[in-house]
Amino acid sequence: EVRKLITHFRIPLDKQGFLPAVNKLVDHFRRDTGVATFLQIEDEFFLPSNCEIPVLRILQEALANIKKHSQATSVRIWIQQYQKHYKMIIEDNGKGYTPQPPNSDAGEHLGLSLMQDRARRLSGSLTIEGEIDEGTRVILNFDDTSPPPATSSVSVTHDLL
Repeated sequence: EVRKLITHFRIPLDKQGFLPAVNKLVDHFRRDTGVATFLQIEDEFFLPSNCEIPVLRILQEALANIKKHSQATSVRIWIQQYQKHYKMIIEDNGKGYTPQPPNSDAGEHLGLSLMQDRARRLSGSLTIEGEIDEGTRVILNFDDTSPPPATSSVSVTHDLL
């Protein structure tokens, strides 16, 4: 259990960047669970580096919850970008999700609260939708609020004689 926990919390982001890390995470989930998993990422996708780890962690936790609780046979993951707006949807066909009452044991839902915290750090929102026997959908929405990269202006003058 401790090894699994350590492996789960290792940062699976290497020098190759965000998209290879997502592919690696999804491939590991497929092999580990046998669940048919479909990943769709837009062709022109670029995520600012300060957003990569929180988004990856949210995906990682969502997949861990699917593995642990959902009894799903298929999972779909969409990662989309429209200008500076980002959306990630993780959807399964499992047994569904029922929100727990506010007075339930907080330790049981630590993963969900960590996902919410990460979404807030992105100045975004995380929505979890589910119906009994209808599956669960996790939706992360956020905007890139980082300032544009500094541009240097170079002026070239030519003396014409």
